[in-house]
Parts: sequence; structure tokens; C-alpha cells
Amino acid sequence: LIFRHLVSGEVDEVTDHGSYLSVRKSGKKQRVHLTDISNLSISDFSRRVRVHLKEDGPFGKEFVFTAKQKVTPNLFARPEIYDELVERIAKARGS
Repeated sequence: LIFRHLVSGEVDEVTDHGSYLSVRKSGKKQRVHLTDISNLSISDFSRRVRVHLKEDGPFGKEFVFTAKQKVTPNLFARPEIYDELVERIAKARGS
């Protein structure tokens, strides 16, 4: 899954590799293992996902991306990747 930059201030791209995310912005790259994520949050009425990290990285302690979303009549539906990531992060932590 690839997410592209849509709004200023967001990372340019996030690629899902299963056990980690590859994040790119302005030529810088970071590999973020799911176990390094402390929390995910999502903005109401948008597809913007904020990833909170346990430690600082090249983009700070958090980064934001806009998730691709299937067309749905429910304008308030969360992006599928959000729920998937929450579940996979919990499994990676052993929760």
C-alpha cells in the first residue's frame, strides 16, 4: 500500500511492508517498525492519519499521511488502513 502527499506538512509517501512502514519526505527516508509506534490517531472528517513514535526520528516524534480510501457513501468512514494498523501494532506488541 502506498500513500501519497496531498497536504502541505505531511510526509511525501508511506509504504506498508508488513512489519514496518517506509516513510519518505523531501529525500529523507525512515523505516518505522510497528513496535516503534506508540499510538495512531485520525482527524475527524478526514483521511489524515497521525503516527506517534516512541522516539524521535528524521521527521520528529510523529508524522502525518493521508490514507487512500475506497469510495464509500459514508463520508465519516475511517480509512481501512487505520484499523488494520491498529490491529497489527497491537499484535506486534504482543497485546
